[in-house]
Formats: sequence, C-alpha cells, structure tokens
Amino acid sequence: MRTLVAELQDLEDRIKAGGGAKKIEKQHKEGKLTARERIAKLIDHGSFFLEMGLPIASDKYGGQAPAAGLVTEYSCNPVDR
Repeated sequence: MRTLVAELQDLEDRIKAGGGAKKIEKQHKEGKLTARERIAKLIDHGSFFLEMGLPIASDKYGGQAPAAGLVTEYSCNPVDR
C-alpha cells in the first residue's frame, strides 16, 4: 500500500509541475502566472481547496500533457458561527 501511495504522490507532483520548470519560467518571463498561481490569488487564505481530476487530465494525452491546462476544484468556506 505504501508503494502505491508513493507512486500516486509522485504522479501528483509531476502533474502539478505542469510542463516543468522551463515552461513555468517561460510563462513568468511573459508576465503570466500558472493556473494554480492564479487560483492561489483568487481564493481566500485558509479556505479549503480540493483539486480534482489530476490523473484523469494527465492520462487523456498519454502522460504527455501534464494537467492538460485543466484545473478543476471545489472550494468551500465554513461559515463562522
């Protein structure tokens, strides 16, 4: 089970890296943020953020398009009582 969890974590890390450091650097040089960086600026600090569909997006293109430009999320802020 630990091996499977480690493999899944490795896959998630690779997908979240998008096209890799060079692609992210290129985006930054063009004055652009990655999708996850844009989302981080939109959500409230401390709010719950769950990203879904990581392996699905990667598998769609045979692993050649990590995240495939797709970030799907469900965000829910608890109500203070």
